[in-house]
This record gives sequence, structure tokens and C-alpha cells, in this order.
Amino acid sequence: MFSEVSMDHIVLSGEAREIDSMMINKLQIPGILLMEQAAVAVAGEVAKYCSKERPVLCVCGGGNNGGDGWAAARILMTRGYRVFVCATTLDLPDDAKTNTLLFRHTGSSVVLSDDTAVKAFFREHADAGVIVDALFGIGLTREPAGIYRTLIEEINAHSAKVVSVDIPSGVFCDTGACSIAVQADSCVTFQYAKPCHYLFPGREHTGRLTVAPIGVLSQEPSSSLYVENTFSMPARPANSNKGTYGRLGIIAGSRGMSGAAVMAARAAVAGGAGLTTVFTCGYTADVLQNTTYEVMAKAIGAEADRIKDASFDDEIQRMSALSVGMGLGVHPDLSEFLRTIAASDIPKVIDADGLNILACGRDSLRFGQNTVITPHPVEFSRISGVPAEQVLADPIGSAAAFAQRFSVIVLLKGATTTVTDGRTAVLVTRGTPAMAKGGSGDVLSGVIGALLAQGLPCLTAAYGGAIAAGAAAERAAAEKGEYAPTALDTIRHIAL
Repeated sequence: MFSEVSMDHIVLSGEAREIDSMMINKLQIPGILLMEQAAVAVAGEVAKYCSKERPVLCVCGGGNNGGDGWAAARILMTRGYRVFVCATTLDLPDDAKTNTLLFRHTGSSVVLSDDTAVKAFFREHADAGVIVDALFGIGLTREPAGIYRTLIEEINAHSAKVVSVDIPSGVFCDTGACSIAVQADSCVTFQYAKPCHYLFPGREHTGRLTVAPIGVLSQEPSSSLYVENTFSMPARPANSNKGTYGRLGIIAGSRGMSGAAVMAARAAVAGGAGLTTVFTCGYTADVLQNTTYEVMAKAIGAEADRIKDASFDDEIQRMSALSVGMGLGVHPDLSEFLRTIAASDIPKVIDADGLNILACGRDSLRFGQNTVITPHPVEFSRISGVPAEQVLADPIGSAAAFAQRFSVIVLLKGATTTVTDGRTAVLVTRGTPAMAKGGSGDVLSGVIGALLAQGLPCLTAAYGGAIAAGAAAERAAAEKGEYAPTALDTIRHIAL
């Protein structure tokens, strides 16, 4: 009933090394040929930024990343560029050493040993048009210090465009974390992108990303890590009806936060749910009846201003899917009601106050099948017990561990959204800073709920909802700029 998409693999540093080893040892592709292919791709990127009238600087570290830089320097020189190389060492692996020797036969290079020499080199070449950053690659395991830190500072202070080889130097490949890193205008990586190209803060250091093939692959990567930014639903059959597209129940809202229920409901309608019923307090039910005519509203519980003493009754259980938690308020007396819903096997998405209430009893958490949770990092910290700083430092690992432990889908919100079932992880980069205001999460929960009601698998509904909401917000921002759009503007631009 939905359109499957072909997602792009991304690989962790360990698997990237395994792929290189496989091409060299199993496919018998010489390592120096792979390095040459990488260097050709880097040289091609440099040519987009720099005419031959201005020199190119290549900053080369140890290891094969430095070797790529030396090889790129040689190729650029043969194409008529003036190229100057500064290196931190000449003690390199065999293939990299060969490229070092090839360049040094005819090119100008210098080995820098201290901060004074580094600064003098960059002063001497203040007119450079491009700097090739080949200082660190995917193997970086500690923060740059000493001369390496100075090199990064000088690269960033220079007016030249910067092309990074594989990843921006200073960024950790698997997490995107960094304290100081090269600010690249462009990054050329090889075979597959890496997590740091999409996870912040690494993403903002990457610039324009080019993924260059450098060898022949006989199989797909073994990991299930992807980036996906397109999603669509198929054309609807001409003889379908509202029952074809599911019944979504939204449990949300309270006095003062009725808007959460309204926005989730409107987003659900835009997301294609056949019938949407909002189960809420009497006050919010009245608001819905006067503002959102496409949905039904039913007051539940014993109070008018918020849901209290509600039961998981037959009407709620008959829903095809549920979207739960937005604008409920954090009330301990709702714990049993929400825990019953969480433990059920009805397809459901739980967000916001729903998660905060469940977090109060996280030591006895239990989730049924078909559960999606959509926390931001602080909400995830509350429900998982993992410090928020650790969540931000390793969003994929943190989300995957929780998802695997509780057999749920975790959608960890952020400028890059991580969606995982503990085995497969999908990164979504759609969205805009315009979403950084109230209501965006309610919209997301409404869209995901609608997709669940239409029968999509939980993982697909989660990343599909993130893509749809993010793309809609981008369209709203294109119309109104990044400050003016509201969550309702996002809903207006939802297109599936």
C-alpha cells in the first residue's frame, strides 16, 4: 500500500576500512590505484573552486588520508596548477609514501614541525585559492592538539576555499562530534558517506558532499545504516473509501494546550488518515469542534480541563492506530492509562507528555509491539536514563540501544533525525530551523499516526513522517522565510 524507496547506505569507520581491505585483498585492486582514484576525485573538486592563476595548498597528515592529499597535489600539478604541500610527517604507509616521493621529485613541499613554521607557511601563501585538507581521516580517535590544532586554526582562518578529503579533519567519523575541526566548503568521500557527514556538529563542517566511487564493490555493506530524504505514497485506487485508509485515534490536549491536539489532528488529515477521532478532555473537544471540522472529538475522563480517570476502552481499542501524548500535561494519575496503551500491540506513536509521564516509571517500562516513540534528546534522556550529553554525542548508538532493549522504534528528533529499530538506522536531514518552535512535534506525531493507520510498518511510518514533515516545513520556509512559518504552515504544505 506504500512506496518502498531505495535508501543510500552510509558506513561506519570500521566498515569503511573493511571495504578497502576487501577491494585490495579479495578483488586484488592495488591500494595505490584506489588512492589514485580518490585523488582524481579530489582534484576534480578543487578545479570547481580555483583557477590556475591562484596556488593550491595541500595539508597532509600521516596515514592514507595524507597519501590521498599527496596524490591529489601531484595530479593538480600535472594539470597546470601551482601546488604547495605542507606535511606533518614523511613517515607514511607504503602507498602514501610512494605518492609522497612522486610529488617531491618535482613539486614544492615542506614538513612543518612547530606552530611558528605553520603560521609562516600560511602567511607566505596568503594568496592561495584552495586548501586541500588531508590532515586526518576516518581513523581519528582523539581531539587534535599541538601542531595539528594550529593547522586546523590556520586553515579555518584562511580566505581560501577548503576541500576536505573523506571527512573534515577533527571530526569523529562515527558520531560527528568535534571540539575543533576544519570548516570545509566541500568534502569528497569515497564509496559511501559516513555518519559524520549528516550528524551535527560534523554536518555543518562538511559543506557540499560528494560521494566518489573509487573501486568495484561485489556486495552491499553489511551494516544497515542509511540516509533517506525522499518519501511518497502511491496513487489511491479509484474505488477506495475512507475505511481503506484506517481509523486514527489521537489522545491529546488539555486546557492551555488544546493547540497540540488541533495540530496533530490537522496533520493526521493531511497525512491521509481515513477517519480521525481525538480523545481528549471536554474543553479541548469543544475547541476541536469549533476549529477542526474534518475530525471527530470525544471527551473522555472525569474532568473538563484535562484527561483524568480515563480507561483504555473498546472504542479506543478499535482504532487502527493511535497518536498519544501531545499536550496532555504531566499528571501522575495518567500513568496507568498510558502504560496500558504503551503495553498494547495497537500501532502507536507516543510523544511529548506521553513520554514524560512514562519516564516517571522508567524502571518498569514495557512496550507492546508496533510502538514508535518520538523524543527530543532531553525527553529521551528522561525515559532512557542516558545523560543528554551522551545522547547528543552518539545519537545513533543511544537510540539503537534503547530500541533494541525495548523492541520499539525510536525517532530521536534533531536537525538530523535518527530513526532506528535497533538493527536498522535511518538518518533524515529534511527540515529547517523554521521548525524550531512550538507545534512541530505535534505535526510530526499526527503524520506518523496517519501513516500507521494506513498500514505502514512502524519504521517506515516513522522515517516517512519525518521526511514528509521536514519537507513541508522547507516549503513553508521557502514561502515565508525561516522566522515566520508556523506549524499550521507546515501542515498546509504536507504532500505525500
